[in-house]
Amino acid sequence: MRVHTRDSITVAPAQTLTYREYQRLRDYSIDIIIEIGVECGALAFKATGFPIAKMAAKLSVGYSLDQIPNDITKKTATSFVIMW
Repeated sequence: MRVHTRDSITVAPAQTLTYREYQRLRDYSIDIIIEIGVECGALAFKATGFPIAKMAAKLSVGYSLDQIPNDITKKTATSFVIMW
């Protein structure tokens, strides 16, 4: 089964969830994504703010995630994910 980004919905009540609840939802979401084979494209940048196309281009020419600086922090690697 394929899911296109325009066919999906996001519910984000993160501001009302505890850290434990947030992590549980995150883990479930990742499990679902892996199970049904969700793919995303560069247009997902509009929803996430994450420069997917830029990262894909750098990865395709041989960079690893730890070699690409994080656009937000300018100090950590792209592979570093901030957990609120």
